[in-house]
Amino acid sequence: MKVAVSKEERSLSYYKYYEKELAEIPQEKIDILNGGASQKSIVPLSEKNLYLSGDDSEYCQIGYGTMSDGLAFVMKHICLKLHLKCLTGGSLGIVWVLI
Repeated sequence: MKVAVSKEERSLSYYKYYEKELAEIPQEKIDILNGGASQKSIVPLSEKNLYLSGDDSEYCQIGYGTMSDGLAFVMKHICLKLHLKCLTGGSLGIVWVLI
């Protein structure tokens, strides 16, 4: 799909990035989507120590779904074990939101 772009927009330094082709979606990501919503929920932020200790295997690791309170989520399990020294509760909250 093409959209109209003004001469001014074409002159912007970052416009060249909009001309690039989009990357293909890896098959493993398509398989997650086609697998449907997870029946598991994610680790509640109030129980973040389960995640930090690696004791969160009964929770959704990769996928998407809805929590019992109606909150929708997309979960991508990221190994933070190498970064635990600099990880704080506040930064974990940011990771929770950004993922």
